[in-house]
Amino acid sequence: MAEERASGRGGLRALLEDEGRFWPAFATLCGVVALLKGLRLPNLWAATQAQFDYSDGFIRRGLFGEILGLLHVHHYVPFAVFSYGVLLGLCLLLWRYAWRERSAAGLRGAAVTVFFSSFALSYLADLAGYLDIALALLTVGFLLTPNVRARMVLAPLVVVGGILIHEVFAIVFFPVVWLRLLLDVPAGQEAPERKRRMIYAGALLVFAVVTTGVVALAPAVPRGGAALLEQHVAQRVDFPVRQDVFAVLHRSARVNLAIMVTYFYPRGRYWFRQLQAALVFWPSAGFFLWLALRGLERGVAAARRKFLEPWVLTAALAPLLMNLVGWDVFRWGALMVLTAFLTLLMVEQAVGGAAVWPTGVAWQRAAMVLIALNLASGVGFLDGYRTGTLPFPELTHAWSLFLQTHHLVLPAH
Repeated sequence: MAEERASGRGGLRALLEDEGRFWPAFATLCGVVALLKGLRLPNLWAATQAQFDYSDGFIRRGLFGEILGLLHVHHYVPFAVFSYGVLLGLCLLLWRYAWRERSAAGLRGAAVTVFFSSFALSYLADLAGYLDIALALLTVGFLLTPNVRARMVLAPLVVVGGILIHEVFAIVFFPVVWLRLLLDVPAGQEAPERKRRMIYAGALLVFAVVTTGVVALAPAVPRGGAALLEQHVAQRVDFPVRQDVFAVLHRSARVNLAIMVTYFYPRGRYWFRQLQAALVFWPSAGFFLWLALRGLERGVAAARRKFLEPWVLTAALAPLLMNLVGWDVFRWGALMVLTAFLTLLMVEQAVGGAAVWPTGVAWQRAAMVLIALNLASGVGFLDGYRTGTLPFPELTHAWSLFLQTHHLVLPAH
């Protein structure tokens, strides 16, 4: 028994002393805590929107509902399970992409842990059931494609699929996909191949713009109107549909911008929320962006760096553009942290870790400060939900209630 205890203590000490083992384990622990801070049942808005499909003709945002229809996911419990599956898939792919490089020593391990401890991951958990998670899963899956030619084949399919799921893909995630293709362009003396890759990347950009325009001009609702769509959705689900989901389908980006200008921008509370978002999300996103730009500065020739830097900034910060047409301030901040993290990993993959990661203990300690701040951070979730903290009493109460009644208590919104 004494030997077993000594062996256990020795194993824990070895884990704490070995950076290659410690950082992946610590990142996983932080990720679990961050997810539990935001995890809840998918709200009724997400459940309602996910049922839009092409049964009454082609409409925007109908592909995801079409997939659910093929899987016969129309009731709430299967939808919640499916939503958690998509969220889990995203987390696993992010973990795989982050640790694809076996080195976890020094600042690299700490920087990856900054993301997995971030409140952005908590907010993504709160978005379970929203189409944002499916779009992120699609994007990270593309980034994990192992070779350049496969990415070139898949890129148009990812663009079409993402835009058909939700046109927000064109703003939030397409810049990430496009940057990956730009980083794939060879920087050596292979002029013909470099020219072909640049022509392909330019053609994909035009393709994405045209596809977004075609989908944006498509009907938001079937020919019979929002009432017909609401009726058809209500007939096949077992939960109360959110009527306001159908009401916003007619709003164009121009109308949303007008609402932002006349109703949200003049209000002090809106700008207070922007300040909160800056405090919670910008430290991590800024850290990732600084490392990515550092990698370009040290790993890429000057002329190529000047070309890539604007696209790196665009890929990392593109979700902030959603503040022009949407009022989910914290949602856009969380997505910005995700895209900034993906941008950093892409740059590291392109230029090598030596150019990205500064040496010395000071930067690692700075990352640890960010980790501590991330785990202590929290702002309001959708529908007024509060940030959970250990031991997550709301989750444990919901679970105990389910065990007693064998019924899920549906969310109020």
